Amino acid sequence: MTLQQLKYFLEIAKTKNFSTAAKNLFVAQSSVSYAIHELEQELKVPLFVRDVNRKVTLTEYGEKYLPYAERIFNLLDEGENELKSMSNPLSGTVRMGFFYCVANSEIPKIFRQFYEDNPNCNIFLDFDVNHGQGSMDEQLLLGKFDLIISAGDEIKNCDRVRIGRQKLKVIVANNHYLADRKLVGLSDLDGIPLIGINPSSSIDGWIREMYRREGLKPDISYCSNWITQFGYVAMNYGIAISPSMPMYKDYIVELELDNPMNWRDLYLHWPQNRKLTKAAEFVRDYIVSATDTSELIEG
Repeated sequence: MTLQQLKYFLEIAKTKNFSTAAKNLFVAQSSVSYAIHELEQELKVPLFVRDVNRKVTLTEYGEKYLPYAERIFNLLDEGENELKSMSNPLSGTVRMGFFYCVANSEIPKIFRQFYEDNPNCNIFLDFDVNHGQGSMDEQLLLGKFDLIISAGDEIKNCDRVRIGRQKLKVIVANNHYLADRKLVGLSDLDGIPLIGINPSSSIDGWIREMYRREGLKPDISYCSNWITQFGYVAMNYGIAISPSMPMYKDYIVELELDNPMNWRDLYLHWPQNRKLTKAAEFVRDYIVSATDTSELIEG
């Protein structure tokens, strides 16, 4: 088994096509095919299924093997970053993960100020925005991210710091019968369909708990991302409870929510199972020091 074989495996898993993978890797398709054949022979299991349209999907063995292959290259990246940052903590790559609902306000504010305060900094912030589906928790522990910012208050085997708060609004179409209201309570929303993102997300659990405390039950249907959510609201398919986001401003109205849970905390998380690079530690410590509400909470 070679790193080259694993690199080819990861690129095919990403592109789902041998030809595209070969093109991206600047090698002949025959070289990619041969390397994967040799890898499958060595592992004694098939990693991919090829259909008649040349589309490639991972087998159950490939799905199981994928995170281990990713971890190898993440570890190599960590080693390279560690060596670079040993001589200069202001140099290297820091991988940041966060949800889109956090990205449009808090992230630009934090990191614009970060570079203004550190004009000689050569740290590259590699951002990865989650648009509503899936969890970043496991990816943080596997090494895809150094730090993540989310409203989830706990990730197993991670430390976290409370770094701020985010206000939730009621989002309605501008022709909705509530659109002229400035302030609404959950009782005003009872029976109105809600558009949600992900039933396993922290905001979905937050909204359900908010309703439960009022003795109400939300009528939630789900879509794939926040852009779709706001689009459905703009078309008056339902309403949403969400942080303010810059979408469909000509067609929606944001109303104040009269509820003690209309604010939720934001946290910075980092893993306990590996040492951060000096650059990642520098970014983490800057965020902590720059926020007035920071408080370390060990996982």
